Amino acid sequence: MATLLTDKRLSPELAEWAAARTPHVGSAGYGPAWAVGIALQGKLAAVVVWHDFQPQHGTVQLSMASDNPRWINREVIGRLLGLAFLEPWGREAVQIRKVWVAIPSTAERTIRLNEALGLKREATLRHHFAPGVHTVICSILRHEYVAKYCRQHETARKAA
Repeated sequence: MATLLTDKRLSPELAEWAAARTPHVGSAGYGPAWAVGIALQGKLAAVVVWHDFQPQHGTVQLSMASDNPRWINREVIGRLLGLAFLEPWGREAVQIRKVWVAIPSTAERTIRLNEALGLKREATLRHHFAPGVHTVICSILRHEYVAKYCRQHETARKAA
């Protein structure tokens, strides 16, 4: 079972860990961000970074990096998206309405994985990462999250 490391004091170190493993981010970092670690058997396997928070629009970008793909499954993604959609954000206590990701077009497997997890492909930014490497934007809206993740947990809870 994956353990989420949500202590905000760890956030800068976790964001740096993720940036170092994300070629299009690297030493530039994410700017203002909040990061959560995912540990498997006591070892850091992945980090999810929430950045580019736009309170006036209720949107936030998610970036993920990992050393071990075994962490990712619907349960963990549901818990991580819940941190975005179910908690108020920032001083304004904004309710997030949309979470989005930017994926290099060359990462076809990652795009398919995000789509399988409920994110919808919504745009392509041409030559955004490099000549010939486009950015695929995928997103999930609050009501899509609730339909895909909250109801299935509620149904499972009622059956137990």
